[in-house]
Amino acid sequence: MFPVGVLGASVLGLALVVAISRLAGAPEPWYAYPLPVRVAIWAGTLFSLALTATAVARRAGFWGLSLGVWLWWALLSLLLAWSVPGISVIFLVPTAHALFLLLGVGLTRLRLSPGTRETAASMALFGASSLWLAFALQTESGAGLELGLVAGFAVGLAASALAPLFALPEKYGHLRRWLLVGTGVAVLVAAAIASWVPAYTEFRPQRLNLLHYEARHLGEAYWLMENLALSGISAGGVIEKAGHAGNFGELAAVLPWSGGQYLVGPATPTTMPAPKVQLLADDHVAGERVVQLQLQSHRGGNQVTLHIPKAAGLKHIDIVETSFTLEEISVENGYQTFDCFGPACNGLRLALHLESNASFAVMIVDSTPGLPPGSEAIIQARPTIASPSDEGDVTLIADQVWVDPP
Repeated sequence: MFPVGVLGASVLGLALVVAISRLAGAPEPWYAYPLPVRVAIWAGTLFSLALTATAVARRAGFWGLSLGVWLWWALLSLLLAWSVPGISVIFLVPTAHALFLLLGVGLTRLRLSPGTRETAASMALFGASSLWLAFALQTESGAGLELGLVAGFAVGLAASALAPLFALPEKYGHLRRWLLVGTGVAVLVAAAIASWVPAYTEFRPQRLNLLHYEARHLGEAYWLMENLALSGISAGGVIEKAGHAGNFGELAAVLPWSGGQYLVGPATPTTMPAPKVQLLADDHVAGERVVQLQLQSHRGGNQVTLHIPKAAGLKHIDIVETSFTLEEISVENGYQTFDCFGPACNGLRLALHLESNASFAVMIVDSTPGLPPGSEAIIQARPTIASPSDEGDVTLIADQVWVDPP
């Protein structure tokens, strides 16, 4: 029954995360207040293990449950020691700790003293919990509560050490019932609270970046709002306020090199200089076409990106006057992309090794932090429970340059 209980706890943890997310109508409703979801997952795990242990407690007894649990832990210790020795300690230490305690009681006169078995099992539970509950919290901190499956598995392993205590004498049967009822009620109450509390607050805000994108070669400019960030904010907040400020319309994939969708609104073009691509050479070397280009960002962009259409047949890129070569460049939305960060991007020279001799249009984009003048109303429309994140608000200016064969 050990794998049934642990896997059941894992599946229940995942189911709780999905259910709470759907009830709240947000992908991460626990971002501002993670405690209710954590309580729901952990209580659900205890419920799963308690239900499984109760089903076999009368037939297995204390020692049957102890052996059933810790033989599984020993088996997992051996499997990890054989396959991934470096992390076998997470099973091996709790198993050795439990073995020492249970042998100390089972093979000595301590077994005749009332309560010693339960004390040993409780101490073994502490050994398992000290590692696996910490692992559950670290996983939550690093990857988020959306990994309810992992959290349920980790807490389930820790709670499995509790199983022998369900073989208490019949006069303590009410304790088992209270635990089952208590954990079941805790799951429902915690899940309800998690679905009700706000997903984001001023102290733990949602990520919401604004972009000013200008396609200089088309004479067009737009305000862009990241769609992903809107998922946890009510429509009564950001969309109406920003809609009035920036006249945002429907979702659209407006960036040619990306399939990402944004809320798009019309913007006024800036007077800032656009980035440029200077053609330095176009030759055939060792049976392939080599095009040398120089990147130019006259406004000092802290990031310069070159997008080469897939039809150009790009094989790899050499950084001229260095030994660095960029190979296996992935394709997204029909473009292969070269990214450069820092002031050295202005004036950087590249050698593109191509399979095609046809004409092609490269697109160069430079990025600077912040938004241009005239963005004050849109910035103020961002709610207090949202904040710029990662690269933050940026201004993008793009231009397109044709490269014709010699």
